[in-house]
Amino acid sequence: SSADLWLNSDDPDEVERRQSVGVEAFKKELEVTGVLDGIRFVPYAAPVPVLFQFAKYDHFSVDSMRA
Repeated sequence: SSADLWLNSDDPDEVERRQSVGVEAFKKELEVTGVLDGIRFVPYAAPVPVLFQFAKYDHFSVDSMRA
């Protein structure tokens, strides 16, 4: 989810972005855009198989991915 990436990631790029923009700004953005996170639609995919693919240099949370 965007929230997990923007607010919890320890990726240096995300940490720097959080520090420069501010956590409150991200929270406001997530109030609007969070409804579009792909994770919200996974339960509705069945019976279609879904492939989640994460590349080495993609920005994502490993904990979120595993969940």
